Amino acid sequence: MVPVVRDSAAGAMKRPAPRHVVALLALVLGITGCFTVEGTLNADGSGSLVLRYRFAPPRSTATTETARFSSPDVTVRSVVPDGDMIRLEAQFTDVTRLSSARGFGHVRVRRYRRGASEVLRILLWEPLKIPDDVRDRMQPARITIHLPGRVSSASEWSDTDAATVAWTIPATEFVGSKRVRLTVRYAAPPRAARASLDVAEAAQAFLHVVVDPRGHGVAVTARRPLLVGREDLHGMLA
Repeated sequence: MVPVVRDSAAGAMKRPAPRHVVALLALVLGITGCFTVEGTLNADGSGSLVLRYRFAPPRSTATTETARFSSPDVTVRSVVPDGDMIRLEAQFTDVTRLSSARGFGHVRVRRYRRGASEVLRILLWEPLKIPDDVRDRMQPARITIHLPGRVSSASEWSDTDAATVAWTIPATEFVGSKRVRLTVRYAAPPRAARASLDVAEAAQAFLHVVVDPRGHGVAVTARRPLLVGREDLHGMLA
């Protein structure tokens, strides 16, 4: 039987929220308004981040939180108390694989080239509804990313400074829309530009093709020594 408690202000009788609702609400607060992220994105798509959040699932420990935010692509370095919040440090091998960790399951990231720039798109969503009285007390979410190139443009709620973008997302916007889309465009780093060479461009740069005038085939000779590292070759063929 669910216990009944008295509302001392109104003198009315009311039932407390079921435990599973309280647990879900705590989890939602931990991944919507009450969190900050500061991350660094490297030229190859790897990077690191520091996540500070207020709530974790019931009976959580450093071990369970480490497991929740870990995957083959995400490695948790530490989980420690930080005042009334939790501070988690992690590294990732590919920012687009961040959601492979269960704790980042509400995040989708795309990263792609556009001309001389790279574009990073982040999609956040939360399917649960937050009561208005709780939502109004929630702090804005803040996401800061240090990028491998100078920022040329970014979506709303952003401030930019050289190669850094910081979004401050109002809780009302985050919960009300259920989906938050963040976009930043920045100068593509030299390594990324080199790795994106097309195979045909690489062949033209290194090989000299001679056509037999009698139509019996072609002869291919090296224009200069072919010195391509494994990483560069992988980038050309990707």
